[in-house]
Amino acid sequence: MTTTPKTWTVAGMMTEGPCYTRARVQELWGRRKSLSLRQILTLKIPARDRMWVVWRPSAVTLTQRNTILERIVTRAVRTHAGRNAYAAAAAAAAAYAAAAAAAADAAAADAYAYAAAREKEYVRQIEDTKAVLRS
Repeated sequence: MTTTPKTWTVAGMMTEGPCYTRARVQELWGRRKSLSLRQILTLKIPARDRMWVVWRPSAVTLTQRNTILERIVTRAVRTHAGRNAYAAAAAAAAAYAAAAAAAADAAAADAYAYAAAREKEYVRQIEDTKAVLRS
């Protein structure tokens, strides 16, 4: 069974509660009526903002979400374990916070994820998400 990829109109994105103004979202959409997650992942905005969209309810399937989280945590452990336990913990915390964002406490989880992970990690998360969406 295949699912239709989620798309967002400007109005639909505004209901998600982005930090951007309606004018900025409209500017990003340009003349397009709606954008898919794949298109949003290529926008010229900070990676953490693109990952914020990934964690919106129904943006990805549960299987995709779990696979993305597994890739993020696995990379964090391989990259930081033994060298910098704090960095490994921060990356794992960011992944955990992202999972929480997909659940009930999205606002608190987003704030924690922003504090725990830097832009470079979000860029890696974008690449993980693109790979999962391609599979």
